[in-house]
Amino acid sequence: MEFQHNTLTEKVFDYLKEKIILHVYKPGERIDISKLVKELSVSPIPIREALQKLRARGLVDYKPHVGFFVHRFTAKEVAEIFDVRLILEKFALEQGFSNLTINDLKQLVSLVNNARGKPRKVIEQYNQQIDRLLHHKIILEHAKNDFLLFLMSFINDYIEFVRHLVPRGITDFEEHVKIIKALQKKDLEAAIQALEEHIQSVKEDTLKWLEEKL
Repeated sequence: MEFQHNTLTEKVFDYLKEKIILHVYKPGERIDISKLVKELSVSPIPIREALQKLRARGLVDYKPHVGFFVHRFTAKEVAEIFDVRLILEKFALEQGFSNLTINDLKQLVSLVNNARGKPRKVIEQYNQQIDRLLHHKIILEHAKNDFLLFLMSFINDYIEFVRHLVPRGITDFEEHVKIIKALQKKDLEAAIQALEEHIQSVKEDTLKWLEEKL
């Protein structure tokens, strides 16, 4: 892979961030700058600059005279990420609920219907699309709050990183369906309850996984 020189640091930053979020680089793993120089055909300077930006975002740690390492999230940090996510998404749903229409939900409903009865792996692929569409476009964007979107864009890296720790498959899909059904019925209370149950369930599964790994 070779990058052009324009916005080189940003491109390296995005490249490394994706590798970290998708766990290509595992938590606690040392990031080899010399290897990246060869892999990306760039000098060490934009790589170090990108790593410093990732460090500022909390995704990378630095040990003097040793190097950069992928951050290993603690149980406390994971719990806090989900707690903040729940607060912000509940607020977004409350603010944007009156702006939602049946047409807004058509794509979500179509994805759910297409996923039904398919093999597990296919359902998981559909669920990834449902997750992004439901939580971002439907819940967050309909709140019409630019600062809220800014906050969520900042913490979304943490949410994605943690989400990839524990694949939840069908369970995640069914929890999303419950939220969507409440939205279809225009039942705000049920939608908030389903959202709370979903985020709490993901939090508990992730903390349980971390406990078993420690």
